[in-house]
This record gives sequence, structure tokens and C-alpha cells, in this order.
Amino acid sequence: ASPSASPTESPAPTDCYDQLTPKLTGQFGANSSLPDDDELVIVTMQNGTHVSFEVNQVWSSDNNVSMISVDYKPNLTYTDCFTEFDVAFGTTLDLQSVCFDGWAMITVYIYFGEPIDDQDECERCVTPDDDDED
Repeated sequence: ASPSASPTESPAPTDCYDQLTPKLTGQFGANSSLPDDDELVIVTMQNGTHVSFEVNQVWSSDNNVSMISVDYKPNLTYTDCFTEFDVAFGTTLDLQSVCFDGWAMITVYIYFGEPIDDQDECERCVTPDDDDED
């Protein structure tokens, strides 16, 4: 087949970030409804070895959330539990995680009850008991 007589138009390339959609895989503890997945966690950059992402406080516009903890791997040998207390609606937490085999896994913990400032850092990123309502 020979080339066309005049240039043809092809579709514009898609932005890779449009294809990076976080996915909620489970909810434990309180039976609060959650906003859409695309509001909770937003991927802002990826380069094959790392992914930058935002965790957004979009759960409670009336009151601050007592605590948000994010369990993620900043590198291959270390897991971090980043925690922010008394988080106002609209707050964005910017973090970066290492990728392995083309994906990264993070876990976001939202605490609505009384502030738990004295909680051990390691316990801030632990799934609550089934009957826990905070």
C-alpha cells in the first residue's frame, strides 16, 4: 500500500495520568459513605519507579477529621505511616510511593472520633476492629 496523497489526521495522544485511577478495594470500621474514588486519592506524577499522589480530605465539610494516616512505601525497604491531625475539609496531603511491578499500594485511614494524639505511631496505620464506629 502506498502512502495517502495528503496528510491524514490522527487522534491526539492521551495524557498518561488520565489512565491512572486509584481504586478503593475495601472499607473497614465505621459505615460512613465515602466520596468517589477519583476525589479521595489523585495521582499527580508517575515515572515507572515512583508515583506521587494526593490524599484529599473530602469526607467531612462540617467538622475537621480527627486524624488521617497514610500507609505507603517511600522506598523498597521501608513502610511509612504518615499522619496528620485535626484535618480541615479541602486539605491535601502530598506523598510519593515507590512502584513495584508497575503498581503502588497505599492505605488511607480516616478517624472521625475523638483525637488520638497519644496513639503509638505504628498503630495509626492499623485496620480498626469490625465493631469500631469511630
